[in-house]
Amino acid sequence: MNSARRYEVDKIKTIGDSYMAASGFDGRAVEGAVAVGRLALAMMEVIDRQPPLGGHSAQGCASASIVGPATAGVIGDDPLLATTSGATP
Repeated sequence: MNSARRYEVDKIKTIGDSYMAASGFDGRAVEGAVAVGRLALAMMEVIDRQPPLGGHSAQGCASASIVGPATAGVIGDDPLLATTSGATP
């Protein structure tokens, strides 16, 4: 089982070394925000445990969370792309 499913978070997309995920679409906003936070902490722990690669230690990672209304949709059909967007302060 991957981490996103373990924490009941939906992976939206990966862009380069960035990972976009969301939760709480079922109306449980508080639980969704907690789940996203737990996933972010778990990901940071995994990155911190990585051995040096090519003589360089892991650079770590940063996490940002935005809480509020969001809209999900599908763009195109070949290839299919799902996206999520929301209002940002």
